[in-house]
Amino acid sequence: MCLISFGWRQSPGSRLLLVANRDEFHARPTAAADWWQTEGSLNTNSLGVMSTDVLGGRDLQAGGSWLGVNRAGYVAALTNFREVPVTGKRSRGELVSRFLLGSNSAAEAAAELHAERCEYAGFNLLLADADELYYVSNRCDSEPVSLAPGFYGLSNALLNSPWPKSLKTTAALSEQVDGSLDALLDIFADREQADDSLLPVTAMPMEWEKILSSPFICTPEYGTRASTGLSIAASGEVNFSERRFGPAGDTVDSSHFRFRAAS
Repeated sequence: MCLISFGWRQSPGSRLLLVANRDEFHARPTAAADWWQTEGSLNTNSLGVMSTDVLGGRDLQAGGSWLGVNRAGYVAALTNFREVPVTGKRSRGELVSRFLLGSNSAAEAAAELHAERCEYAGFNLLLADADELYYVSNRCDSEPVSLAPGFYGLSNALLNSPWPKSLKTTAALSEQVDGSLDALLDIFADREQADDSLLPVTAMPMEWEKILSSPFICTPEYGTRASTGLSIAASGEVNFSERRFGPAGDTVDSSHFRFRAAS
């Protein structure tokens, strides 16, 4: 996941509103958003397939995920920190799956994963339960932070870093909070690149900084693979939508889910 804008308890009727783009190489094998299937699960559907209580896409190369929600209404979302070289003993995708498949609160999981932060390449991680939303990163000096109500933007730098695409999508989200998930996903379909004077300076060549500066990225080898919208009402009602895209940036499929969180 490379771009996330979200509102935490930004109105009395809303717990979490989140929209995100996952940017990845098109050749990397990926499972579309669905209820995860795994050996040893206690839940079996009518076809005898074992499934967990976690909904989201899955990385089929290293395992794990970039964004998901479980039946309790707990949410985890991940972005990578832009740096070269990329080094880490463990896949960052497991940060999401460990929380969603576990039993820890957001505070407990944030503390646990922060203690193991050196095992991973650079990451930003959001962990939410019914009461709190934590931000965890292994590229800042601070302990995990419980976020106050409000709107936030996250890309491949620290939380609320003023990258043009993050500022743009977060401002648009804050102005259209009452829109449908489809309308909010349209915000993230923006392919307009930022002006050169506004580009961040990272380890990437400036040519790639330009390509990566739009909310929606489109190149034959690498680009936006999926856009996801997630809303959790104060009542616990969860709405989840995912659009998936091909190398040409065309929509190839979509999925929609709705359920009520247990907590």
